[in-house]
Amino acid sequence: MGAHLAIVARYVAAQGVAAAAIHRLAPKDVKDRVGFTRDVLMALGLPLILLHTFRGTLGLRGSVGTRWEGTSADSFEFLRVYVAVNTFQSILDCLGPGPLKKKVPMFAHHLLSIVCFSTALVHPVCHFWACLAGCCESSTVFVMVLNLSKAEGGFGDRFKRGLGKLFVANGAFLWLAFLCFRMVLFPSWLVMWCKDLYSMPNAIRAGITYFELAMYPTTIVFLLVLSSGWFQRIHSGLMKAVRGKDTKEISPTLLLNKKAAFCQEDCKAN
Repeated sequence: MGAHLAIVARYVAAQGVAAAAIHRLAPKDVKDRVGFTRDVLMALGLPLILLHTFRGTLGLRGSVGTRWEGTSADSFEFLRVYVAVNTFQSILDCLGPGPLKKKVPMFAHHLLSIVCFSTALVHPVCHFWACLAGCCESSTVFVMVLNLSKAEGGFGDRFKRGLGKLFVANGAFLWLAFLCFRMVLFPSWLVMWCKDLYSMPNAIRAGITYFELAMYPTTIVFLLVLSSGWFQRIHSGLMKAVRGKDTKEISPTLLLNKKAAFCQEDCKAN
């Protein structure tokens, strides 16, 4: 565990250096420089996350044994990177503006991810399931585009104008990515988990702790519920974009806070 912790610490430190540079070089008219730094940093880390999560998933998917007991260089690297990213994202969320109660869902998301993936580093089983769940971050690529387009102070408007029609296309891809990599992926994950758990040999089951058997699917259920609320708002936002209305509300960072505003807007439109 010490070796993994040292690597995670180095990744966190590297993010700290990168965050300082991004914060310093951010356009002067960006009001929330911490939020801007968080989004840019996440966008930069996504290629590494997605590379290892997909390679880990494909490499360990073959049999019940590899899905539950198998590990690979990609699965270990994904876990280390993801723990480091969620740790630093949590720090930036704390430093950012806004009341704490509005940050609770994302804090819970980060905390559960850190706990589950750190457990998989300490007790190296279920790496396939961790990598498969990590594929959900494919949707985050499009979320980052939306977040940058909402940056207050002028940059967001320039970024959105620069994208032109691609901005609406990004909303469509976000809708599709959420559908495939969250609304379909998470239920599929749970079905596969239960089927394997029912059919696996006793020798494999004996190597899985009760904590892992309970915590991992519980986390996926939580993410499914959270993503369902996000997807509903993404769908509403996309429909407004197709009709030519403002789409700034569809970012998942605001999805849990904007319901009243959406209702008022819809009532006025009708």
